[in-house]
Formats: sequence, C-alpha cells, structure tokens
Amino acid sequence: MLGPIAALPGLMFFIKDAAYRYVAMSPAIRESIGLAEDDDPAGRTDFDLFPPLIAAGFRENDRRVIERGETLRDEVHVVVTKARGTQLAYSSKWPIRDRAGTIIGLVGTNRPHESSGGVVAGAGAARVLPAMTRMIRDYPQRLPIEELAAACRLSPSRFMRLFREQMGVTAHQFLEKVRITEAGRLLRTTSLPIAAVAAACGFYDHSAFVKRFRRHTGLAPLAYRKSRHAILSGELAHLIRAEREHLDS
Repeated sequence: MLGPIAALPGLMFFIKDAAYRYVAMSPAIRESIGLAEDDDPAGRTDFDLFPPLIAAGFRENDRRVIERGETLRDEVHVVVTKARGTQLAYSSKWPIRDRAGTIIGLVGTNRPHESSGGVVAGAGAARVLPAMTRMIRDYPQRLPIEELAAACRLSPSRFMRLFREQMGVTAHQFLEKVRITEAGRLLRTTSLPIAAVAAACGFYDHSAFVKRFRRHTGLAPLAYRKSRHAILSGELAHLIRAEREHLDS
C-alpha cells in the first residue's frame, strides 16, 4: 500500500485522514510501537494505539493541522516505543489538500531526539532539552526545579517561564506526564502490584498515584489494567475464532 517509500529503512512517517484515522504508517513506526507486520493500523486512531494521555497530545496537534491548516515543524514531544520505552522525539506535520484546497488529511514524520544530529526545534526548545532528557531518563527520582534549571544553565524562574512557553505545560506537568505514561506501560505489560508500579514511576504516595492516574486516564490503575487485559483477551479470542473459521471453510 505504501509503495517504494515504505521500503526506505528507518523512515518514520504516517498519513491520517480528516477524521484523524491512520491511512498509512511506515514500517519503522510500526516496529517502534510494537505493531506486528500483519497488524494494519489503517482506520485506527491514536486512541486505539497509545495511552490516552499520549493520544490526547497527538490529537491536539493534529487539530491544529487539519482544522486550522497549520504546518508544525520539529515539535518536541514524548513518545512510547516498545524497544526503548519513553523518549523524546521531534514531530513535523503538514496538511494534505485536495485540488479545491480543502484539507483532507495530514502527513507527518517523527525523528527520535538521539538521531537528530543536534538539530532542535528552536533556540527556546534547545535551552530546555537537557531538563526534558533528565526527566525522561530519571523520572523515578525526585527532581527539584532548581536541579532541572541548573541542567539548562538557567535560573529557576527563567527556566519555568521558558519551559511553559516551549512545551505548553509546566515542568511539573511534563514530568507527571512521563511518569503516568510509564505507569500505564507497566500496568499493561507487567503483573507488578499497583504500589510497586507507583514507586517505580516516582510516586511515593499510593493514594496520590491513584488520584493522579485517574485524572490523566479516566480510570484507576487497577481498572486500567483490567480494561487493557480485557481488550487483549477480546482481540485474542477474535483471532482464534477467525482462525477456526478459516480452518473449517
């Protein structure tokens, strides 16, 4: 379906229609998020493929492109990959228009921060990248604003102001986003007790973790884990039924 472009190794791109559904996704992205070769993302949205918190951020940017016609270049955001967990990436998106000029979708590219060759989204983003990298790498630790600001060689007040300007959220909110994303991944992929998941993600108060997790995802951690297992069980049952029907036909 993707033609020769899909065969380019490492190319990370995707196409969505005006309803925010994937039309195409390069093999490099599919592999990074853990989709099997025969698992076609066409017709699905980010909310079908990513944790709600991450999907909501993607959708917000997509709306800027599809509803306002904006072009987004090298925006820094958090992604979750199967092989490397949570990491920084640069995302660019362009509107796709028909001959009448109507926006009918978008095309986007992703580039991991580690392979960016030092190219960043702008001077402001460059100034706060050391703090974002630190938060993604050391999210279980206590990370005072003074320490994050020092990593960027900024005063705490200047750091907090610049971070919010560049990322649209405060440094505390960004760190919480990383922690909740990691917690969701652990709840989906491990059988660790809820308290252990909370501690592993930097939440040392169990009740506070439950409250913050519910605020971001709409579900308590245990309910989230059960819902994901139910979805996976349903998908597995569907595959088993399809295979049986195929063998019986």
